[in-house]
Amino acid sequence: LEARVVGMPGTSADARVRRLGVTDPTPHLAWADVLVHGSAAESFGRVVYEAMAHGALPATTPLPVLRRAAQRGAAILSFGAVEPGAAALELRGNLEALAGDPETMATLRARNHA
Repeated sequence: LEARVVGMPGTSADARVRRLGVTDPTPHLAWADVLVHGSAAESFGRVVYEAMAHGALPATTPLPVLRRAAQRGAAILSFGAVEPGAAALELRGNLEALAGDPETMATLRARNHA
């Protein structure tokens, strides 16, 4: 597992996480299998749509604009637990399940990139 945290300053205690602090995420979206987008409020969710256009599977909090996209057929993983610790565990479970099922991952990613 390799993670890139784009657009956020600081460092991580996990050596596998590199905070890049870039303003243009396009090359990272093209690299990504999954985009994790945790947000309490979002008016449009542009980065989620950009990630899907690049073939990444978004994993997001259940924001209304993203629920509508999922209802229209977009493949979006939702982690919606109220407590942050529970949300992280839910997200981890989703990602571990996908890591163990590359066929499903490829199918979901292709659905968004079509």
